[in-house]
Amino acid sequence: RRMAAAQTAEGSARRRGCWSECPRSIGGRPHPARRRGLLLSCAVFMIALTGGTVYGWPAMRVMLLREAAIQSNSCHRNETGATDEAIPSEVGGGGAASLDSNIDCPERELIFGLIYTAGSWANQAGRLPAGILLDHAGPRVTATLSALIMTAGALTYGLATTSVGSLVCGYLLLGLGGAGVQISVQSTAALFPRNRSLAMSCMSGAYQFATGVLIVFEAIHRPAAGAPPDAPPRLSLSWLMTIYAIIGGMLAVLSLTIWPDAPFTSPPAEPPAGAHADAPSWEEAADDAQPRGGARGGASRDMEAGTPPKGAPAAPGGR
Repeated sequence: RRMAAAQTAEGSARRRGCWSECPRSIGGRPHPARRRGLLLSCAVFMIALTGGTVYGWPAMRVMLLREAAIQSNSCHRNETGATDEAIPSEVGGGGAASLDSNIDCPERELIFGLIYTAGSWANQAGRLPAGILLDHAGPRVTATLSALIMTAGALTYGLATTSVGSLVCGYLLLGLGGAGVQISVQSTAALFPRNRSLAMSCMSGAYQFATGVLIVFEAIHRPAAGAPPDAPPRLSLSWLMTIYAIIGGMLAVLSLTIWPDAPFTSPPAEPPAGAHADAPSWEEAADDAQPRGGARGGASRDMEAGTPPKGAPAAPGGR
């Protein structure tokens, strides 16, 4: 009777578009195929906006040069005739400057390298704390907190472009938040046991696609065609990063809404096409093939006592 009930529930789950074990694998709630596709789309969308954003650094470097956000004493050494060692200074980036006048500045390039190193290092090393948090708090808390960290990084980077330390801290938070978002939603691939590799490939591709965020920002930041070299950008870097922070806040709300408290787990694979819908699973077949301990023990005791098992024919001569 238990086997028949399990097979009936399994068949009805398949008719609903679920796996045989999907209610137990996802917090007791059935997830039909349409909802699984929606969850994967949300995961890809979030990773594409946050995952590898820091690796679009060449576009960010162009925007910083265009706004002259970072200056160094040695940048004007040829003009002023100074011979002292260059010391990085925090100079406002309100005015625009041509790219050609800002290229030959080794000290500024070192600062650029520091900013990029902080962001890329955080994007890789941040996977460890994100994984620990995911094991203890689940995807909802991890994704929401990571999106908020990315939001804080965008605000820090955009509202304090006059400070080298703020730029380094902001880019570090951008990398840390992107890594956390990617790690927190990777278990979505478990919703597709027969296409798990395809789901993982989609999320990996979205991680690389995130580098295009800063490329789009640079295209918006670029002065209009035909403008003089010292023309101001169409939209300042501060405004662009503020918009990115708003996007991060929206992703935090989305994460708090759709992601579960526990990571998704893989249910047993569906039977191949043409298999009987009510065929028992391999776990049930293994249980049926194994003799029950009580029956085996009772038969052994009957044989030892010289009494035939129940249902066996009596021996000739009344024995």
